[in-house]
Amino acid sequence: MWIAKCPRCGFAVRWNPRGARAPLRLWARTRTLNVRFGIALSGGQAAGLIAFAIGALAVDRRHEIAELESLGQIRRAELLAIYAMFAASAAVGAAVSAIAFAPHRSMAVRLLCAWLLGAAPVTIAISLFSLLAGGRSSLDEVVEALQLCGGRIALACAAVPLASALLAYALAPLQSRLTRFAARHFRRMQNFHTAGFQQA
Repeated sequence: MWIAKCPRCGFAVRWNPRGARAPLRLWARTRTLNVRFGIALSGGQAAGLIAFAIGALAVDRRHEIAELESLGQIRRAELLAIYAMFAASAAVGAAVSAIAFAPHRSMAVRLLCAWLLGAAPVTIAISLFSLLAGGRSSLDEVVEALQLCGGRIALACAAVPLASALLAYALAPLQSRLTRFAARHFRRMQNFHTAGFQQA
């Protein structure tokens, strides 16, 4: 426990439980910020990785996507289910990232941070690495996919940020309620401990 001392004689003049907990409080706040930033970046990076997987799937299945209407019902349902699984996972990752980023900012700014700071660097880095590793053939496949079904690929890629925005707006009130509940509980416990120190 921190003890205030007289600057002249050096004797203790008072006990200060609040001052004793000041370093612990600073450490707890720093840890909370680090955890929140880690969750935000991890969710965004996961969304970026899954977004790359969606693009790779679209390039790999470009002929099936271009002839989606002529596919059999089972094959079409399978392709759409795979896309829905990847898209939902990316949307959840981006929504979690947006909720964890800067709670005092608007949701639009937080979504931009999630996609630009978390997802975009991962997607761009892996895409460039794949194109450089694959060489000319990989670039030709991407160009062919864009020529065959560029509009559908763009629509499928645009649906993921839209879904993440809807999910983030839906989950933000729940997150704020949980945060307020945790803050009230922490203050209640802090007041309880402070009262115990003062009685002692």
